[in-house]
Amino acid sequence: MTVLANAGSFAKATGAATATQTGIISTGFGAQPKALILMCEIATSDQTATGGPAAHAFGFSTPSAARSFSGASGASGITTKAYKRAAAKALTIVNATGTTLAECDATFNSDGTIDLAWTTNDSNAYRVRYLALGGTSLSASIVEWASLTATGSKSITGAGFQPNAALTIGDDLDNALPRGGTFETHMFGATDGTNSWAMAGWTQDGAVGSTTARIFIIDDGVDALADNTNRTHATFTSWDSDGMTLNYDVVQGWQTTHASKHATLFLAGATVKAGKFSKSSSSGPVTDTISTPSLQPRALILAMGGSLSASDSAVQNSWEHSVGLSDGTNSTSTWSAYAHNQASSANGNAEGGDGWGMISTNPGTINHTGTASLNNGSFAITWNPNDASATDVFYLAIGEAGGSAFPWIYYEQQRQNR
Repeated sequence: MTVLANAGSFAKATGAATATQTGIISTGFGAQPKALILMCEIATSDQTATGGPAAHAFGFSTPSAARSFSGASGASGITTKAYKRAAAKALTIVNATGTTLAECDATFNSDGTIDLAWTTNDSNAYRVRYLALGGTSLSASIVEWASLTATGSKSITGAGFQPNAALTIGDDLDNALPRGGTFETHMFGATDGTNSWAMAGWTQDGAVGSTTARIFIIDDGVDALADNTNRTHATFTSWDSDGMTLNYDVVQGWQTTHASKHATLFLAGATVKAGKFSKSSSSGPVTDTISTPSLQPRALILAMGGSLSASDSAVQNSWEHSVGLSDGTNSTSTWSAYAHNQASSANGNAEGGDGWGMISTNPGTINHTGTASLNNGSFAITWNPNDASATDVFYLAIGEAGGSAFPWIYYEQQRQNR
């Protein structure tokens, strides 16, 4: 076996910084892991937390680098508070008023374990969810890069190899790390070069009530939110020996004066497949089986944008997203949302759990949740419970090396044009 994966969750340390969790992730690889994805909905228990802030954090790390982004949308009375932060950390966690609650560094050990050192920390045992990747054939690196402020060609270098898969997180800030600012913005996307998907959300800070936007898109190049209407767009030009080249054909709003920063986790040496499927609308338990020809998946990343489907490529009000991570035996997921045009402080919601799903288009209600199994040439999701909505689910399957190399399509996001 040349590609290895381990997924799960754990409780964040609660002691004063620096609080170290030695071997908190035990992958079972028997060798140093190559990459780590961390995520957190900033809640101390699984399942439902409604009527409060919508908060989330995503991070990528390798033995030599780390980048993470966090955002939160909340309220003070009827006025929305929204903030985001980026740091050279395995995970950074910020609240809606701009306080950094916690952030950590990761140490990748030769026995397959990973240590986390919380250099900023609070006393809350937030659930942290993870996917670790390893194996002799896998290469991984993280590159931070800046988007363009006008149309044209963009070369991204520093991968150290020619990739065939990538995941990207980002916000709309353009200053040096660590950085933070008002207006909550976020994006998360994946590609195998042939198929790509991304989701992005935006919350206006200081709005009376709430002003929000979202987009969820597939097979359309780089797409980003600037505000309720503005966006940017770029298409893949080429894989390069040290990265890739993009062509920006639309640049609008905030992005015309700010070269927003993004972090890409490049992968090579694995066979990958990205795509989407429409969730079954039958009552649970019901199983969706998705074919992945010439691929034995070892890891699976799933994403859903609430009720959005692949045909809903326009910017829409309210943001909602769910991300799940699975190694076929263990699965974990996070969900958060913030409603649009609500004259109330109770606009946000966050949920999470072990098992794929915890997706709720009605905050406080688990509409559908599932478990994943990874098979030779396919993967399957069994939903129980399940609602009657045939919502699109987006995926990136990562497995054994031996598939063909792919060209590249990549997504990004930007922010409010103030």
